[in-house]
Amino acid sequence: GAVEFLKQEYLICLIFVVVMFIVITFLTQEGVMTAIAFAIGAIISIVCGAVGMVIATQPTSGPPTAPERDSLPPSESPSEPAVPW
Repeated sequence: GAVEFLKQEYLICLIFVVVMFIVITFLTQEGVMTAIAFAIGAIISIVCGAVGMVIATQPTSGPPTAPERDSLPPSESPSEPAVPW
């Protein structure tokens, strides 16, 4: 599901980044430095997207049930407000 989607999406992103790297290198005055900055930004964006997808698709245990809530110490009880005022 999600992993296959990311593989396809990142293949398209890779093609786009390579083409834009070449275009930026030859069509801007700063050339290679601007292209490198673009590539670094693209890599960071891709990594953030992958991390977000992994986090979003991880199963969660859900909210605590009544017996779990009752066994928590008062300081960790989700029914108490996090801020004392």
